[in-house]
Amino acid sequence: MTSSLDKYRVLATFKWQALRDVVEGEDNVRIKNQIYETLRKDSLFARNYDRPSLEQLRELNHRRWKRIVELKLPLDQYSDPQGYQCLMEVLETYDQGLSARIALHSSVFGMAVASMGTKRHEELIRKTKANEVTIFWILAIADG
Repeated sequence: MTSSLDKYRVLATFKWQALRDVVEGEDNVRIKNQIYETLRKDSLFARNYDRPSLEQLRELNHRRWKRIVELKLPLDQYSDPQGYQCLMEVLETYDQGLSARIALHSSVFGMAVASMGTKRHEELIRKTKANEVTIFWILAIADG
């Protein structure tokens, strides 16, 4: 895409990458670039401009979540808070439903179970951290 401003853009001396490094921090930029590169290589995260049905969107969201677990991206906000934050920011650009799902799983569900603090929940906490169970177990916990 060209515009009448292109000749001035070429002459500009402002380096937006340097500003990004200052604002976000060089470590965060590096981590995000690694995550972006990992997702770019996976066809499951390729942009699709079709209008899928709600059921198709849910299925895609689930497959992407499973793939993120398989890729061993930083899903634990307590053992790797910087990596987790970078992952969430990257996922916001790919699929906001996916970032919401991960946040609900790790924050709301995981902390709700962990805050119960009883011995009988230790196995469930372990499975939650290993992503063997997910937020849909909340109903089972609520029912006893």
